[in-house]
Amino acid sequence: MFGSKKYKGKDSGSLRSFRPENGHHHHVFSSSSIRSLPETDCANLPETSRAVMEPNYYEVNRMNDDQVNAAFAELLKQMNIKDEKFRALLADNDMEKKRQMVCQSQRLNMATQENSKRPIDLIRRIERMLLSGEEARLMKDVLKDLKVQLSVQKVDWIKEFGNQGGLQLLFHIMYNLIGSLRLSENSEREEEYALQLHDSVKCLKSVVNTWPGMEMCFRRQSKMFSCLVGILSVASEKPSLDHWDSLKFVTVSLLGVVAFVNDDKFELKGRETLLQALTEEARLRKCDRFRCIVSCLNKSNRLDVVKKAMTLVNVMLDVPEPDDTTTEEGRASAEGAWQIRMHWRSEFMRAGMYDCVQFLESCTLEAIKKQYDNFCRIKEADFAELVNRFEQIKGEYEEPDCCYSILLAGVKNTRAEGPFLSILQHLLLVTDDIGVRTEYFRLIENCISEIVLPKTCVDPDFRGKFEFTQDITHFLDTLEDGEEGRQTNKRVEIATQAKNEALAKLSQYYRRMEEFANEAEQLRKHIKDSSVPLPPPTSRLPPPDTCAEVSDKKLNVVTGGPPPAPGHQIAPPPPPPPPLPPSFLPSVTGSCPPPPPPPPPLLGGQGPPGLPPPGLLNKVVSPELPEYLKKKPRREVNVAMKKIPWSSATIKPKEISKDSFWAQTAEEKFANERLFETLKKKFAANRQSITAESDSTTSGRSLPKKKVRKPLVIQDEKILQTLAILQGSQKIPLEEWKRVLLEIDDRVIPSGTMQQLRNALPPTDALKKLQDLAGNKFNEMPEGEQFAATLASIKGLPARLDSMIFMLEFDKTLSDLKPTISAVIEACDEVRTSPGFKMFLEMVLLVGNYMGHSSKTYKDIFGFEMSVLKKLSGTKDINNSESLLHYLVSCMSTEANGLYANFPKDEFLHVDKASRVNADEVAKGVNALKNALNKVENQLKTFVRQAENDLFPEKMGPFLSKAKTECEIVEKMYNTMNAKWESLRKYYSFDPKKCNMETFFNDLKLFKEDYEKVIHDMEKMREVKEREEQRKKRLPLKPLQPGVAASPLNRTVAIEGILKTGKQDLGVVDEIEKILEAGYLEGAERRTPRRTPRTRAGRAAMERQRSRVSEEHMSMISGGSGTSQLPTQYRIRRKGQPTLLVQVSYNSIFLLL
Repeated sequence: MFGSKKYKGKDSGSLRSFRPENGHHHHVFSSSSIRSLPETDCANLPETSRAVMEPNYYEVNRMNDDQVNAAFAELLKQMNIKDEKFRALLADNDMEKKRQMVCQSQRLNMATQENSKRPIDLIRRIERMLLSGEEARLMKDVLKDLKVQLSVQKVDWIKEFGNQGGLQLLFHIMYNLIGSLRLSENSEREEEYALQLHDSVKCLKSVVNTWPGMEMCFRRQSKMFSCLVGILSVASEKPSLDHWDSLKFVTVSLLGVVAFVNDDKFELKGRETLLQALTEEARLRKCDRFRCIVSCLNKSNRLDVVKKAMTLVNVMLDVPEPDDTTTEEGRASAEGAWQIRMHWRSEFMRAGMYDCVQFLESCTLEAIKKQYDNFCRIKEADFAELVNRFEQIKGEYEEPDCCYSILLAGVKNTRAEGPFLSILQHLLLVTDDIGVRTEYFRLIENCISEIVLPKTCVDPDFRGKFEFTQDITHFLDTLEDGEEGRQTNKRVEIATQAKNEALAKLSQYYRRMEEFANEAEQLRKHIKDSSVPLPPPTSRLPPPDTCAEVSDKKLNVVTGGPPPAPGHQIAPPPPPPPPLPPSFLPSVTGSCPPPPPPPPPLLGGQGPPGLPPPGLLNKVVSPELPEYLKKKPRREVNVAMKKIPWSSATIKPKEISKDSFWAQTAEEKFANERLFETLKKKFAANRQSITAESDSTTSGRSLPKKKVRKPLVIQDEKILQTLAILQGSQKIPLEEWKRVLLEIDDRVIPSGTMQQLRNALPPTDALKKLQDLAGNKFNEMPEGEQFAATLASIKGLPARLDSMIFMLEFDKTLSDLKPTISAVIEACDEVRTSPGFKMFLEMVLLVGNYMGHSSKTYKDIFGFEMSVLKKLSGTKDINNSESLLHYLVSCMSTEANGLYANFPKDEFLHVDKASRVNADEVAKGVNALKNALNKVENQLKTFVRQAENDLFPEKMGPFLSKAKTECEIVEKMYNTMNAKWESLRKYYSFDPKKCNMETFFNDLKLFKEDYEKVIHDMEKMREVKEREEQRKKRLPLKPLQPGVAASPLNRTVAIEGILKTGKQDLGVVDEIEKILEAGYLEGAERRTPRRTPRTRAGRAAMERQRSRVSEEHMSMISGGSGTSQLPTQYRIRRKGQPTLLVQVSYNSIFLLL
């Protein structure tokens, strides 16, 4: 309890410093500053006072006894006389004595009131109260009288009261009350102290309510801010009771007013001084500095307290910005204000405002909603600026190395270095799969974006686990879409394959119908009498449109179909290819019919003409052109130009047929002077282009050295070891192996093991010897020989194994052949029917001839091979920055409204797969398939059952029927592929000896890749150009200079132009409260510049903001220096500018934050 003897010195006339429990010394007053007050009684009163009190004496004498007793009882209560003594004095019958005491008390009160009208007298009364040691008894009346006087007196009286030291005494009373409330032994008197603090704040408000009082409270020696913050800190720790809520209300209201005052005319600025007081209080109490303000926003408080607290938050976050942001200093100040708002808002959230957001959003009180809406509006504007700055960063830091260097410099030798390293280490665990890795990083990118670019525009809640609001279903959908894309491509391939199979089946059905028609005609002739005329023969069904064969007279798109009707001629199929290589089918033992002789040449067809001798094209004057080829116009090109390297890939005019693509080109429609002038500028022959060829290397593998074993019959140790391994790997008895081979049981042994067994079987004579020795020396044989001897009892084992493997691998063989053949069929159709490809070839022909006309000896080119297309990217322009392919792609984007600009991607869907098809391998596979079927059919014809469980015919018979049908379909698809390929070859008139199927489609594949790469490069160049244009629209940046821009808190707003209260009038605080209540922030727009370059202060702060400010600020609050380990300079680099050293001063930064 303050005022007791323990606070007195030896002279009983001085006050010791008040020391709270934390040991911190508050500001106190020494004995020299407190005047001694002489004893006052009725005799010492001035004459004027005695004259005034004389009528009151006679009024007491006129009172009856009951009135005197009532006044006497009130006097005893004022003297704090209670219980027995109170009743004894009141029961005294001496009425005259009671009248004298009542009269004397009234005279004393009148004298005191007369003296207290002067500020000095009231000040002396407060001093006597502080020195009397009876503050607890007198404080209430003193503060009540002070509150009354400050509320009714004029401005001059309040000014004199402050100048005479009354304001400092008021602060001293506040400090003592705050200290008493923090002592645990005073808990029973908390309500009394809270009410006295409430009166103290009311008194202070009355002082600040005048211009002179405000000027005194904003002097440097003023303790107003620390007192108010201390009161709010104490009240925020108490339960929500009426007296505490009332105290918080008046305190927060006054804090909102003084924080609003930031005028240059005063020595202190409200917002900055309040922040310093909050920081000091947080250091002493070891808590968040905004905790006392945020605690007033809880739903447990009165709504009027919440409203005032929300107003105070908005006032603190209303950091002033300059009116002119076009100058560098203006932009720096505006950016500093934005960063301070961002930092303080996040600090409010960390102090506990996270828990209040739900209550504030759901509150229905209009005044609170208005204040919270202002808070959210400014927050959203700051978030828009944050996003804009991210877009700037994306434009200024385009290389990963630059971003990494800045981040590493920001976290080096700080506590953030460990988490930063952990993030990089976690990223190393991301899978190497290109498709999945991309989605991984997209998901991580969005998670990071949600953390550092939160829509709440505040730091995350670090108290618990971060909960992402990002809907990751989008990324799951993307992954699923990728999988669906792959599934769709697979379904397209299956559908394409099914279409080609259906066409082959349709041809089969039509041929079968022809057979039925012929059979019916023969039957009719056999039945009818020769003398009776025969009825009209059964008409044959016409073939469907999709089944028309390719005619030799006119080259149409080949679609496959039935054979021609009788009477028509068509080239016989090509000779059967050699047996299937190991990649398609296993070798089949036994004899097979020899392949048929090679077919005669195609009707009317002749072999391709031989190539002319080297240099012949240059020596011949001018070959006579066929009538269907038009002569190319000769153009004068007066500039030496680069050439398309197509001299070795051109097609002679005589080799171009009338129905060829090259006979139908119309490239002159693209010719114009602008195109030719551009070609001359870009492809003048003043630099020599160099193209590089990449070499491919192949690697082989060597077989491991096998362990040497001694054989009994089989001399090949490798075969012996393989047999032993095979028998042991399946873990089944030898007799079970024999049963499986006899019953053709594919459930026990897979086809791969069968193939290994077939490859490991010893020769037939060795099997015979093993079978003969098995009866006597079976136990003496090694495991491999025992295994082979057991299986050797099956007659025709190699042929049986071949048939079994063929049956087990038949579906796989079809799945290899059908998609391959189907891909070539579709690729041929795509290349031949592509309008974009036709346009591009015509453009290449035009450009190539024009560029060739720069040479006087140049001969016009009428057609070229597809290998020319992959050479277009090697022809560089005059600056060696772009290729001829770039220019042609650019022309394609302007022709036909860009409809065919990306035709390789849109139209060449099967070219990639067709480029991996080897026609010879396909032919071998089809031929091996037929030979294997013949082998199985021969085995069934000569089959002799070896045991009761020999189920060879039962299993192979149905399979053979199914396999024949499938083989016919594959054969028809293969014939269709050859027909389409032959049609395509004739259409583009290239020599099959120089360019086979695989080479042709591989050239197109490489061309497609180059084309798509050019498209990607051009899009990237377009984006870079757009960013450069946007940068040019911005104001230019001055070079970065050392130093840090001035604090936005140093900017002030003159309140004299805002307030209308006169200098000698009361109501300054009242008017400011009305402004705050009306929502002065409503409709206010932040003036932080949008889409402006990074300033010297803002850019450095952006690089350090996340890793430096928060950490060092918390270090400062906890009492540490905060700057001992921070570097004094930074290396800052901007794209296109040299690296600069920036000197940093941390004192001003920590003063702000």
